[in-house]
Amino acid sequence: MSDYFDQYAINRSNNTTNCPVCYDTCMTQQIEQDLRHLLMCYKEDLLLRTVTEYHLRYGDTPVVTPQFVDRVAERVAHELARYCESHQKLFDQFPDL
Repeated sequence: MSDYFDQYAINRSNNTTNCPVCYDTCMTQQIEQDLRHLLMCYKEDLLLRTVTEYHLRYGDTPVVTPQFVDRVAERVAHELARYCESHQKLFDQFPDL
């Protein structure tokens, strides 16, 4: 996740509107809106990678239940919390995130 945030910062400083996760040209240079998009893309990417890893490991596709999606979302929340802790000064500037 930190690589995506770092790339977003680089893209933003270069006035590039590409999302570092999905590569769409959808970033608006409005930090709160952009970070919400980035996190949603990251959740979707992680969900896809988790399903793919499961398939490779067990040879089957998992049943994607709301609980399965919630576990992936919890994983993203934990990663985000760790990132925030390690970059606290950056996030102190944006109390609404």
